[in-house]
Amino acid sequence: MPVMNTPFGLMVMTALVFAIVCKGAQAQRQPPQPSPVAEARKNVLEAQQELAKAQQALKDLRARLLPGFEASPHWQDATMRRKEAQAAYEAAANPITEQVRSSGTHKKAAADHAAAEKQLQELRAKQDFASDDFTRATERLMTSRNVMLQLEQDALAGSAEVAAAKSSLEQAESDLTRLREEFEQLVESHADYEAGQQELANAEKRLEEARASLSEATKQQRAHPRAQPQRPQRERPAPRRGY
Repeated sequence: MPVMNTPFGLMVMTALVFAIVCKGAQAQRQPPQPSPVAEARKNVLEAQQELAKAQQALKDLRARLLPGFEASPHWQDATMRRKEAQAAYEAAANPITEQVRSSGTHKKAAADHAAAEKQLQELRAKQDFASDDFTRATERLMTSRNVMLQLEQDALAGSAEVAAAKSSLEQAESDLTRLREEFEQLVESHADYEAGQQELANAEKRLEEARASLSEATKQQRAHPRAQPQRPQRERPAPRRGY
């Protein structure tokens, strides 16, 4: 009597089939191993996220310190003087500018500028960028603009009041620039700044290394296109014998 037809043989056969099926299912569930390129891309993404986090930390530090600095009397006074100087300059310059714009020469240049601008819009709509018309319209636009600006600048340069107001405005803007530099020094002297700068430098280095690894992995993959990780194959159970 064949062994496989005995109760013991049937038990052995069932156990073997069950083991083969389980092994195949386990192989099927096993995830494929990532390729070196995929792993390198993941490292680049993580390094970019770390760099963005380090940059944001420094921005947050400035954002925390800025309200207190802007509330200081020095900043408040400088911004007020800059606002007053801007208003004084406009009060001196605007009447002169309006007078120049009412002149015949300025009006003709303004009309040429408007006509050239309209023509260019029409040519752009037709995507006609290489024609002589487009070149001439562009030159006409620039020439008319320069004429208008030169007329206004010449008129303003001849006013002593405008010159004095401009000088005061430039001084006020210079004072604000100096205070902004002082704020940067305040930020750099903060205890968290040095640590933030070190973290930023480390993140930049990690990103540089990750990009270099990705470049190398991509080069290797192109040189050896077949050396890719294979998805594990599911083992088929052996056919059961009839009994």
